[in-house]
Amino acid sequence: MSGESLSVLDYEQRKEYRFVLVAVDGGMPPRSGRLPIRLIIEDVNDHIPTFTQAQYNGVVSEDDLPGHVVLHLQAIDGDGKYENHRINFRIPGKDDQLTNIPYSEAQTAAANFFEIEPVKSYDYSQDSSSTHRRNATTGQLIVQRKSENQLRQAAKQALEAAKKLQISSLDTSQPRLRYRPLNVRSYLLRFVVEAYDFGKPSLSSQVPVYVEIVDVNDEAPEIFVDYISTIPLQQQQGRKSSCGTLLEGQGRSMIAQVTVVDNDAASISTEVACTVNDSLFSLEPISTIGSAGWPSLGTSSPGMRGNQAMLMYKLMSNNPVDREGASGSTILVQITCVDNQDVDVNSKRLTSRADVCIDIEDVNDNPPQFSSNSYTFRVAENLPSNGSRQSSLGRGGHFIGKVLATDRDTLQNAKIEYSLSSNTKGIVEIDSENGSLYLISPFDREKTKQFAFTVIATDQVESNRTAYGRLSSTAEVRIIVTDVNDCQPEFESANYNFEVEENVELAEVGRVKATDADMGDFGR
Repeated sequence: MSGESLSVLDYEQRKEYRFVLVAVDGGMPPRSGRLPIRLIIEDVNDHIPTFTQAQYNGVVSEDDLPGHVVLHLQAIDGDGKYENHRINFRIPGKDDQLTNIPYSEAQTAAANFFEIEPVKSYDYSQDSSSTHRRNATTGQLIVQRKSENQLRQAAKQALEAAKKLQISSLDTSQPRLRYRPLNVRSYLLRFVVEAYDFGKPSLSSQVPVYVEIVDVNDEAPEIFVDYISTIPLQQQQGRKSSCGTLLEGQGRSMIAQVTVVDNDAASISTEVACTVNDSLFSLEPISTIGSAGWPSLGTSSPGMRGNQAMLMYKLMSNNPVDREGASGSTILVQITCVDNQDVDVNSKRLTSRADVCIDIEDVNDNPPQFSSNSYTFRVAENLPSNGSRQSSLGRGGHFIGKVLATDRDTLQNAKIEYSLSSNTKGIVEIDSENGSLYLISPFDREKTKQFAFTVIATDQVESNRTAYGRLSSTAEVRIIVTDVNDCQPEFESANYNFEVEENVELAEVGRVKATDADMGDFGR
Protein backbone atom coordinates (compact mmCIF):
# COMPACT_ATOMS: atom_id res chain seq x y z
CA MET A 1 0.00 0.00 0.00
CA SER A 2 1.55 3.28 -1.21
CA GLY A 3 -0.70 5.84 0.51
CA GLU A 4 -0.91 7.95 -2.63
CA SER A 5 -4.12 9.77 -3.54
CA LEU A 6 -5.90 8.58 -6.60
CA SER A 7 -6.91 12.14 -7.67
CA VAL A 8 -5.77 15.71 -7.08
CA LEU A 9 -6.80 17.00 -3.73
CA ASP A 10 -8.36 20.43 -3.83
CA TYR A 11 -8.50 22.33 -0.56
CA GLU A 12 -11.22 24.57 -1.94
CA GLN A 13 -13.36 21.51 -2.73
CA ARG A 14 -12.77 19.59 0.50
CA LYS A 15 -10.64 20.61 3.44
CA GLU A 16 -10.39 17.17 5.11
CA TYR A 17 -11.16 13.47 4.69
CA ARG A 18 -12.15 10.99 7.38
CA PHE A 19 -11.82 7.27 6.79
CA VAL A 20 -10.93 4.01 8.57
CA LEU A 21 -7.90 2.04 7.67
CA VAL A 22 -8.61 -1.73 8.03
CA ALA A 23 -5.79 -4.23 8.31
CA VAL A 24 -6.77 -7.90 7.64
CA ASP A 25 -4.54 -10.90 8.24
CA GLY A 26 -4.46 -14.12 6.24
CA GLY A 27 -5.72 -16.49 8.93
CA MET A 28 -8.86 -18.44 8.95
CA PRO A 29 -10.98 -16.92 10.07
CA PRO A 30 -9.19 -13.69 9.19
CA ARG A 31 -8.69 -11.15 11.88
CA SER A 32 -8.67 -7.39 11.32
CA GLY A 33 -7.78 -4.17 13.01
CA ARG A 34 -9.25 -0.72 12.42
CA LEU A 35 -7.56 2.69 12.56
CA PRO A 36 -9.65 5.86 12.19
CA ILE A 37 -7.78 8.38 10.02
CA ARG A 38 -8.43 12.12 9.61
CA LEU A 39 -6.65 13.61 6.55
CA ILE A 40 -6.44 17.43 6.64
CA ILE A 41 -5.76 19.09 3.28
CA GLU A 42 -3.28 21.98 3.54
CA ASP A 43 -4.10 24.95 1.33
CA VAL A 44 -1.58 26.17 -1.23
CA ASN A 45 -1.82 29.51 -3.07
CA ASP A 46 -3.13 28.26 -6.40
CA HIS A 47 -5.87 30.81 -7.11
CA ILE A 48 -5.16 34.19 -8.69
CA PRO A 49 -7.16 37.14 -7.35
CA THR A 50 -9.81 37.94 -9.93
CA PHE A 51 -11.67 41.22 -10.42
CA THR A 52 -15.43 40.98 -10.60
CA GLN A 53 -15.58 43.34 -13.62
CA ALA A 54 -13.68 43.39 -16.90
CA GLN A 55 -12.99 47.12 -16.46
CA TYR A 56 -13.92 49.97 -14.15
CA ASN A 57 -15.05 53.48 -15.00
CA GLY A 58 -15.18 56.62 -12.91
CA VAL A 59 -15.25 60.40 -13.02
CA VAL A 60 -13.16 62.86 -11.03
CA SER A 61 -12.84 66.61 -11.12
CA GLU A 62 -9.43 68.23 -11.26
CA ASP A 63 -10.17 70.09 -8.03
CA ASP A 64 -11.80 67.28 -6.03
CA LEU A 65 -10.65 67.16 -2.43
CA PRO A 66 -8.34 64.54 -0.92
CA GLY A 67 -10.22 61.34 -0.10
CA HIS A 68 -12.87 61.87 -2.78
CA VAL A 69 -14.17 58.44 -3.85
CA VAL A 70 -13.90 57.91 -7.60
CA LEU A 71 -15.10 54.31 -7.92
CA HIS A 72 -15.35 50.98 -6.13
CA LEU A 73 -13.68 47.80 -7.26
CA GLN A 74 -13.85 44.22 -6.06
CA ALA A 75 -11.68 41.13 -6.40
CA ILE A 76 -12.16 37.53 -5.27
CA ASP A 77 -9.69 34.78 -4.41
CA GLY A 78 -10.70 31.13 -4.24
CA ASP A 79 -7.95 30.02 -1.86
CA GLY A 80 -8.93 29.00 1.63
CA LYS A 81 -6.03 29.91 3.85
CA TYR A 82 -6.20 33.48 5.11
CA GLU A 83 -2.83 34.54 3.74
CA ASN A 84 -3.65 32.96 0.40
CA HIS A 85 -7.01 34.66 -0.05
CA ARG A 86 -6.25 37.94 1.68
CA ILE A 87 -6.32 40.58 -1.08
CA ASN A 88 -4.88 44.04 -1.33
CA PHE A 89 -4.92 46.55 -4.17
CA ARG A 90 -2.25 48.77 -5.66
CA ILE A 91 -1.69 51.08 -8.59
CA PRO A 92 1.53 49.98 -10.30
CA GLY A 93 3.98 52.80 -10.74
CA LYS A 94 3.64 54.34 -7.30
CA ASP A 95 6.21 52.35 -5.34
CA ASP A 96 8.23 50.81 -8.16
CA GLN A 97 11.00 53.37 -8.51
CA LEU A 98 13.67 50.86 -7.50
CA THR A 99 12.52 48.07 -9.80
CA ASN A 100 13.40 49.87 -13.05
CA ILE A 101 10.06 48.81 -14.51
CA PRO A 102 9.07 51.25 -17.26
CA TYR A 103 5.56 52.64 -16.88
CA SER A 104 3.59 54.87 -19.18
CA GLU A 105 3.12 58.51 -18.31
CA ALA A 106 -0.57 57.88 -17.68
CA GLN A 107 0.17 54.98 -15.31
CA THR A 108 2.70 57.01 -13.32
CA ALA A 109 0.35 60.00 -13.19
CA ALA A 110 -2.50 57.82 -11.93
CA ALA A 111 -0.27 56.34 -9.24
CA ASN A 112 0.61 59.84 -8.06
CA PHE A 113 -2.97 61.13 -8.09
CA PHE A 114 -5.02 58.17 -6.85
CA GLU A 115 -4.75 55.55 -4.14
CA ILE A 116 -6.89 52.57 -3.15
CA GLU A 117 -8.33 52.14 0.31
CA PRO A 118 -9.68 48.71 1.35
CA VAL A 119 -13.31 48.77 2.36
CA LYS A 120 -14.13 45.25 3.55
CA SER A 121 -13.48 41.58 2.99
CA TYR A 122 -16.05 38.83 3.26
CA ASP A 123 -16.84 35.30 2.12
CA TYR A 124 -19.72 34.41 -0.08
CA SER A 125 -20.76 31.32 -2.01
CA GLN A 126 -22.14 31.09 -5.49
CA ASP A 127 -25.07 29.05 -4.25
CA SER A 128 -26.25 28.00 -0.85
CA SER A 129 -25.63 24.30 -1.41
CA SER A 130 -22.04 24.60 -2.59
CA THR A 131 -19.11 24.04 -0.34
CA HIS A 132 -16.95 26.09 -2.70
CA ARG A 133 -16.44 29.39 -0.91
CA ARG A 134 -14.75 32.40 -2.39
CA ASN A 135 -13.30 35.39 -0.57
CA ALA A 136 -14.08 38.88 -1.86
CA THR A 137 -12.36 42.15 -1.04
CA THR A 138 -13.72 45.59 -1.94
CA GLY A 139 -11.61 48.70 -2.30
CA GLN A 140 -12.32 52.28 -3.27
CA LEU A 141 -10.24 54.38 -5.62
CA ILE A 142 -9.84 57.79 -4.01
CA VAL A 143 -7.98 61.04 -4.60
CA GLN A 144 -4.76 60.81 -2.65
CA ARG A 145 -4.57 62.44 0.75
CA LYS A 146 -1.84 64.98 0.04
CA SER A 147 -1.09 68.58 0.79
CA GLU A 148 -2.89 71.12 -1.37
CA ASN A 149 0.25 71.93 -3.31
CA GLN A 150 1.22 68.32 -3.93
CA LEU A 151 -2.32 67.43 -4.93
CA ARG A 152 -2.54 70.31 -7.40
CA GLN A 153 0.67 69.15 -9.07
CA ALA A 154 -0.52 65.54 -9.20
CA ALA A 155 -3.86 66.60 -10.69
CA LYS A 156 -2.11 68.63 -13.38
CA GLN A 157 0.16 65.72 -14.20
CA ALA A 158 -2.81 63.37 -14.54
CA LEU A 159 -4.73 65.86 -16.66
CA GLU A 160 -1.78 66.37 -19.00
CA ALA A 161 -1.35 62.62 -19.39
CA ALA A 162 -5.06 62.23 -20.12
CA LYS A 163 -4.93 64.98 -22.74
CA LYS A 164 -2.24 63.09 -24.59
CA LEU A 165 -4.42 59.98 -24.57
CA GLN A 166 -7.50 61.90 -25.63
CA ILE A 167 -9.86 59.75 -27.64
CA SER A 168 -11.66 61.78 -30.27
CA SER A 169 -13.63 58.98 -31.88
CA LEU A 170 -15.26 55.70 -30.90
CA ASP A 171 -12.67 53.00 -30.22
CA THR A 172 -14.13 49.65 -31.23
CA SER A 173 -11.65 47.82 -29.02
CA GLN A 174 -13.16 49.61 -26.01
CA PRO A 175 -16.92 49.58 -26.67
CA ARG A 176 -17.78 51.05 -23.28
CA LEU A 177 -15.88 54.27 -23.91
CA ARG A 178 -17.94 57.27 -24.95
CA TYR A 179 -17.28 59.48 -27.96
CA ARG A 180 -15.72 62.77 -26.89
CA PRO A 181 -15.57 65.79 -29.23
CA LEU A 182 -12.29 67.66 -29.29
CA ASN A 183 -13.56 70.72 -27.45
CA VAL A 184 -14.78 68.98 -24.31
CA ARG A 185 -13.38 69.85 -20.93
CA SER A 186 -12.87 66.27 -19.75
CA TYR A 187 -10.21 63.76 -20.68
CA LEU A 188 -9.96 60.01 -20.23
CA LEU A 189 -7.05 58.61 -18.23
CA ARG A 190 -6.38 54.92 -18.79
CA PHE A 191 -4.33 52.90 -16.30
CA VAL A 192 -4.39 49.54 -14.56
CA VAL A 193 -5.07 48.50 -10.98
CA GLU A 194 -3.54 45.36 -9.53
CA ALA A 195 -5.01 42.94 -6.99
CA TYR A 196 -2.55 40.69 -5.19
CA ASP A 197 -2.75 38.14 -2.39
CA PHE A 198 -0.39 37.44 0.50
CA GLY A 199 0.43 33.86 -0.37
CA LYS A 200 3.88 32.58 -1.11
CA PRO A 201 4.51 33.14 -3.86
CA SER A 202 2.07 36.03 -4.20
CA LEU A 203 -0.31 35.91 -7.13
CA SER A 204 -1.80 38.96 -8.82
CA SER A 205 -3.97 40.16 -11.68
CA GLN A 206 -4.69 43.53 -13.28
CA VAL A 207 -7.78 45.28 -14.58
CA PRO A 208 -8.04 48.36 -16.82
CA VAL A 209 -9.49 51.48 -15.22
CA TYR A 210 -10.84 54.48 -17.13
CA VAL A 211 -11.23 57.69 -15.17
CA GLU A 212 -12.71 60.74 -16.82
CA ILE A 213 -10.88 63.80 -15.46
CA VAL A 214 -12.96 66.96 -15.66
CA ASP A 215 -10.79 69.99 -16.34
CA VAL A 216 -11.82 72.97 -14.22
CA ASN A 217 -10.94 76.51 -15.21
CA ASP A 218 -8.33 77.22 -12.56
CA GLU A 219 -5.52 78.63 -14.72
CA ALA A 220 -5.60 82.00 -16.41
CA PRO A 221 -4.07 82.32 -19.87
CA GLU A 222 -0.33 83.00 -19.97
CA ILE A 223 0.87 85.73 -22.32
CA PHE A 224 4.39 85.80 -23.77
CA VAL A 225 5.63 88.76 -25.84
CA ASP A 226 8.63 88.43 -28.16
CA TYR A 227 9.65 91.73 -29.73
CA ILE A 228 10.91 91.77 -33.32
CA SER A 229 13.58 94.26 -32.25
CA THR A 230 14.30 95.64 -28.81
CA ILE A 231 16.10 98.41 -27.01
CA PRO A 232 17.39 97.95 -23.45
CA LEU A 233 15.86 99.95 -20.64
CA GLN A 234 17.27 100.79 -17.27
CA GLN A 235 16.19 98.06 -14.89
CA GLN A 236 13.61 99.31 -12.44
CA GLN A 237 11.57 97.34 -9.99
CA GLY A 238 8.26 96.34 -11.46
CA ARG A 239 9.18 97.51 -14.98
CA LYS A 240 10.18 95.68 -18.10
CA SER A 241 13.85 95.45 -19.02
CA SER A 242 13.30 96.10 -22.73
CA CYS A 243 10.94 97.71 -25.20
CA GLY A 244 9.96 96.86 -28.72
CA THR A 245 10.68 99.41 -31.41
CA LEU A 246 8.56 101.02 -34.12
CA LEU A 247 9.96 103.39 -36.73
CA GLU A 248 8.22 106.74 -36.67
CA GLY A 249 6.02 107.40 -39.67
CA GLN A 250 6.16 103.81 -40.85
CA GLY A 251 2.98 102.19 -42.14
CA ARG A 252 1.61 98.86 -40.95
CA SER A 253 4.38 96.81 -39.44
CA MET A 254 4.83 93.92 -37.01
CA ILE A 255 6.13 94.89 -33.58
CA ALA A 256 6.03 91.62 -31.65
CA GLN A 257 4.86 88.03 -31.65
CA VAL A 258 2.36 87.35 -28.89
CA THR A 259 1.96 83.75 -27.73
CA VAL A 260 -0.94 82.78 -25.47
CA VAL A 261 -1.03 79.51 -23.53
CA ASP A 262 -3.96 78.18 -21.51
CA ASN A 263 -3.53 74.78 -19.90
CA ASP A 264 -7.26 74.56 -19.21
CA ALA A 265 -8.44 75.20 -22.76
CA ALA A 266 -9.57 72.25 -24.81
CA SER A 267 -9.69 74.35 -27.97
CA ILE A 268 -7.73 77.51 -27.36
CA SER A 269 -8.86 79.19 -30.58
CA THR A 270 -12.48 79.23 -29.42
CA GLU A 271 -11.99 79.49 -25.67
CA VAL A 272 -9.47 82.35 -25.39
CA ALA A 273 -9.96 85.85 -26.79
CA CYS A 274 -7.31 88.58 -26.70
CA THR A 275 -7.58 92.33 -27.27
CA VAL A 276 -5.29 95.35 -27.14
CA ASN A 277 -6.39 98.59 -25.46
CA ASP A 278 -5.01 101.07 -28.02
CA SER A 279 -6.60 101.63 -31.42
CA LEU A 280 -3.18 102.42 -32.88
CA PHE A 281 -2.42 98.71 -32.65
CA SER A 282 -4.16 95.41 -33.34
CA LEU A 283 -3.67 91.69 -32.76
CA GLU A 284 -3.77 89.51 -35.87
CA PRO A 285 -3.89 85.72 -35.42
CA ILE A 286 -0.95 83.81 -36.86
CA SER A 287 -2.03 80.26 -36.06
CA THR A 288 -3.50 78.03 -33.44
CA ILE A 289 -1.43 75.09 -32.21
CA GLY A 290 -3.64 72.60 -30.41
CA SER A 291 -3.02 69.68 -28.15
CA ALA A 292 -2.92 67.21 -31.03
CA GLY A 293 0.37 68.43 -32.44
CA TRP A 294 2.64 69.96 -29.82
CA PRO A 295 5.14 71.54 -32.25
CA SER A 296 7.97 73.49 -30.70
CA LEU A 297 7.52 77.26 -30.83
CA GLY A 298 10.49 79.35 -31.88
CA THR A 299 10.38 81.76 -28.98
CA SER A 300 12.76 83.00 -26.35
CA SER A 301 10.00 83.37 -23.78
CA PRO A 302 10.79 81.72 -20.45
CA GLY A 303 8.34 79.24 -18.98
CA MET A 304 7.16 77.81 -22.28
CA ARG A 305 6.76 74.04 -22.53
CA GLY A 306 6.68 72.05 -25.70
CA ASN A 307 3.35 70.33 -25.02
CA GLN A 308 1.05 73.28 -24.53
CA ALA A 309 -1.79 74.51 -26.69
CA MET A 310 -0.83 77.90 -28.08
CA LEU A 311 -2.53 80.83 -29.72
CA MET A 312 -0.19 83.10 -31.65
CA TYR A 313 -0.74 86.70 -32.73
CA LYS A 314 1.12 89.42 -34.55
CA LEU A 315 1.05 92.74 -32.71
CA MET A 316 0.66 95.21 -35.60
CA SER A 317 0.70 98.99 -35.90
CA ASN A 318 -2.37 100.18 -37.79
CA ASN A 319 -1.23 103.65 -38.88
CA PRO A 320 1.95 105.74 -38.99
CA VAL A 321 2.90 107.10 -35.58
CA ASP A 322 4.25 110.61 -34.99
CA ARG A 323 6.84 110.52 -32.24
CA GLU A 324 6.67 114.28 -31.68
CA GLY A 325 2.88 114.32 -31.73
CA ALA A 326 0.30 112.99 -29.31
CA SER A 327 1.77 109.48 -29.43
CA GLY A 328 4.95 110.41 -27.59
CA SER A 329 8.32 108.72 -27.67
CA THR A 330 7.21 105.63 -25.72
CA ILE A 331 3.80 103.99 -25.89
CA LEU A 332 2.55 101.57 -23.25
CA VAL A 333 -0.26 99.29 -24.35
CA GLN A 334 -1.92 96.40 -22.59
CA ILE A 335 -2.93 93.04 -24.01
CA THR A 336 -5.86 91.35 -22.26
CA CYS A 337 -6.76 87.68 -22.72
CA VAL A 338 -9.94 86.13 -21.31
CA ASP A 339 -10.63 82.40 -21.33
CA ASN A 340 -13.82 80.31 -21.23
CA GLN A 341 -15.33 82.14 -24.20
CA ASP A 342 -17.26 79.17 -25.57
CA VAL A 343 -19.19 78.36 -22.40
CA ASP A 344 -22.12 79.93 -20.62
CA VAL A 345 -21.52 83.52 -19.54
CA ASN A 346 -22.25 82.59 -15.95
CA SER A 347 -19.28 80.24 -15.89
CA LYS A 348 -16.04 81.28 -14.32
CA ARG A 349 -13.72 83.23 -16.61
CA LEU A 350 -10.11 84.12 -15.88
CA THR A 351 -8.26 87.13 -17.25
CA SER A 352 -4.58 87.82 -17.84
CA ARG A 353 -2.91 91.05 -18.87
CA ALA A 354 0.51 91.83 -20.30
CA ASP A 355 2.04 95.28 -20.62
CA VAL A 356 3.79 96.02 -23.90
CA CYS A 357 6.35 98.80 -24.16
CA ILE A 358 6.89 100.30 -27.63
CA ASP A 359 9.66 102.81 -28.23
CA ILE A 360 9.02 105.04 -31.24
CA GLU A 361 12.29 105.20 -33.14
CA ASP A 362 12.89 108.74 -34.33
CA VAL A 363 13.27 109.75 -37.97
CA ASN A 364 14.52 113.16 -39.05
CA ASP A 365 11.19 114.73 -39.93
CA ASN A 366 11.49 118.03 -38.04
CA PRO A 367 13.79 120.89 -39.15
CA PRO A 368 15.59 122.99 -36.54
CA GLN A 369 13.69 126.05 -35.35
CA PHE A 370 15.40 129.28 -34.30
CA SER A 371 14.11 130.97 -31.19
CA SER A 372 13.49 134.07 -33.33
CA ASN A 373 13.18 134.77 -37.02
CA SER A 374 15.61 137.69 -36.69
CA TYR A 375 18.27 138.79 -34.24
CA THR A 376 19.69 142.27 -33.68
CA PHE A 377 23.00 142.85 -31.95
CA ARG A 378 24.92 146.07 -31.26
CA VAL A 379 28.67 146.29 -31.40
CA ALA A 380 31.00 149.24 -31.02
CA GLU A 381 33.16 150.13 -33.94
CA ASN A 382 36.86 149.37 -33.92
CA LEU A 383 36.32 146.03 -32.19
CA PRO A 384 37.87 143.57 -31.78
CA SER A 385 40.81 145.25 -30.20
CA ASN A 386 43.98 143.55 -29.11
CA GLY A 387 42.52 143.06 -25.63
CA SER A 388 39.28 141.44 -26.75
CA ARG A 389 38.49 137.87 -25.64
CA GLN A 390 39.54 135.03 -27.88
CA SER A 391 36.80 133.24 -29.74
CA SER A 392 36.33 129.52 -29.27
CA LEU A 393 37.44 129.15 -32.85
CA GLY A 394 41.02 129.80 -31.87
CA ARG A 395 41.43 133.23 -33.39
CA GLY A 396 40.96 136.72 -32.03
CA GLY A 397 37.41 137.89 -32.04
CA HIS A 398 34.84 139.92 -30.19
CA PHE A 399 31.77 138.11 -28.86
CA ILE A 400 28.67 139.64 -30.42
CA GLY A 401 25.87 137.42 -29.14
CA LYS A 402 24.33 134.00 -29.52
CA VAL A 403 21.61 132.49 -31.67
CA LEU A 404 19.66 129.42 -30.56
CA ALA A 405 17.87 126.72 -32.53
CA THR A 406 16.10 123.61 -31.24
CA ASP A 407 14.92 120.42 -32.93
CA ARG A 408 11.92 118.31 -31.88
CA ASP A 409 13.65 115.16 -33.05
CA THR A 410 16.01 113.24 -30.80
CA LEU A 411 19.60 112.04 -30.60
CA GLN A 412 21.60 112.69 -33.79
CA ASN A 413 18.51 113.93 -35.56
CA ALA A 414 18.31 116.76 -33.03
CA LYS A 415 22.01 117.62 -32.99
CA ILE A 416 22.41 121.02 -34.66
CA GLU A 417 25.27 122.52 -36.61
CA TYR A 418 25.37 126.32 -37.08
CA SER A 419 26.84 128.07 -40.13
CA LEU A 420 26.78 131.50 -41.83
CA SER A 421 25.93 132.79 -45.27
CA SER A 422 28.83 133.46 -47.61
CA ASN A 423 28.89 137.27 -47.26
CA THR A 424 30.38 137.06 -43.77
CA LYS A 425 33.75 135.66 -44.72
CA GLY A 426 36.51 137.35 -42.77
CA ILE A 427 34.05 139.53 -40.88
CA VAL A 428 31.90 137.34 -38.62
CA GLU A 429 32.34 133.75 -37.47
CA ILE A 430 29.97 131.42 -35.62
CA ASP A 431 30.66 128.56 -33.25
CA SER A 432 29.13 125.61 -35.12
CA GLU A 433 28.18 123.83 -31.89
CA ASN A 434 26.61 126.54 -29.71
CA GLY A 435 25.69 129.39 -32.08
CA SER A 436 27.99 132.02 -30.56
CA LEU A 437 28.81 134.88 -32.97
CA TYR A 438 32.22 136.54 -33.05
CA LEU A 439 33.32 139.68 -34.88
CA ILE A 440 36.67 139.04 -36.53
CA SER A 441 37.25 142.30 -38.44
CA PRO A 442 36.40 145.66 -36.83
CA PHE A 443 33.75 147.89 -38.31
CA ASP A 444 34.24 151.59 -38.97
CA ARG A 445 30.92 153.13 -38.17
CA GLU A 446 31.69 156.04 -40.36
CA LYS A 447 31.80 153.59 -43.28
CA THR A 448 29.43 150.81 -42.18
CA LYS A 449 26.51 151.65 -39.95
CA GLN A 450 25.01 148.14 -39.93
CA PHE A 451 25.75 144.69 -41.28
CA ALA A 452 23.18 141.97 -42.10
CA PHE A 453 23.70 138.28 -42.79
CA THR A 454 21.95 134.90 -42.50
CA VAL A 455 22.58 132.15 -39.93
CA ILE A 456 21.80 128.54 -40.87
CA ALA A 457 20.94 125.68 -38.49
CA THR A 458 21.29 122.16 -39.94
CA ASP A 459 20.40 118.95 -38.08
CA GLN A 460 21.45 115.26 -38.16
CA VAL A 461 25.11 115.89 -37.49
CA GLU A 462 27.33 112.79 -37.77
CA SER A 463 24.38 110.57 -38.66
CA ASN A 464 24.72 107.51 -40.86
CA ARG A 465 21.01 107.56 -41.61
CA THR A 466 20.75 109.77 -44.64
CA ALA A 467 17.58 108.32 -46.07
CA TYR A 468 15.52 111.21 -44.75
CA GLY A 469 18.17 113.87 -45.48
CA ARG A 470 19.43 116.73 -43.34
CA LEU A 471 16.99 119.52 -42.60
CA SER A 472 17.82 123.18 -42.03
CA SER A 473 16.29 126.56 -41.27
CA THR A 474 17.56 130.16 -41.34
CA ALA A 475 17.30 133.38 -39.38
CA GLU A 476 18.38 136.93 -40.19
CA VAL A 477 21.00 138.70 -38.09
CA ARG A 478 21.55 142.47 -38.11
CA ILE A 479 24.55 144.05 -36.44
CA ILE A 480 24.21 147.75 -35.62
CA VAL A 481 27.59 149.45 -35.32
CA THR A 482 27.67 151.95 -32.48
CA ASP A 483 29.88 155.04 -32.52
CA VAL A 484 33.00 155.75 -30.49
CA ASN A 485 34.87 159.10 -30.35
CA ASP A 486 37.55 158.11 -32.77
CA CYS A 487 37.43 161.07 -35.19
CA GLN A 488 39.07 164.52 -34.74
CA PRO A 489 37.23 167.66 -35.81
CA GLU A 490 38.50 168.93 -39.17
CA PHE A 491 38.38 172.49 -40.51
CA GLU A 492 37.12 172.98 -43.97
CA SER A 493 40.27 174.82 -44.94
CA ALA A 494 43.77 174.51 -43.77
CA ASN A 495 44.25 178.35 -43.79
CA TYR A 496 41.87 181.18 -43.27
CA ASN A 497 42.68 184.90 -44.13
CA PHE A 498 40.45 187.68 -42.91
CA GLU A 499 40.77 191.50 -43.29
CA VAL A 500 39.41 194.00 -40.84
CA GLU A 501 39.52 197.79 -40.75
CA GLU A 502 41.20 199.43 -37.90
CA ASN A 503 39.30 201.04 -35.11
CA VAL A 504 36.31 198.77 -35.67
CA GLU A 505 34.79 197.94 -32.38
CA LEU A 506 32.96 194.59 -32.22
CA ALA A 507 32.37 193.24 -35.64
CA GLU A 508 32.43 189.90 -37.46
CA VAL A 509 35.76 189.42 -39.09
CA GLY A 510 34.93 186.12 -40.83
CA ARG A 511 33.84 182.52 -40.25
CA VAL A 512 35.66 179.22 -39.80
CA LYS A 513 33.97 175.82 -40.04
CA ALA A 514 34.99 172.44 -38.64
CA THR A 515 33.24 169.08 -38.88
CA ASP A 516 33.48 165.77 -36.93
CA ALA A 517 32.58 162.39 -38.46
CA ASP A 518 31.45 161.02 -35.13
CA MET A 519 27.85 161.06 -34.02
CA GLY A 520 26.05 162.95 -31.33
CA ASP A 521 28.11 164.57 -28.70
CA PHE A 522 31.17 162.92 -30.21
CA GLY A 523 30.67 164.90 -33.42
CA ARG A 524 29.37 168.13 -31.95
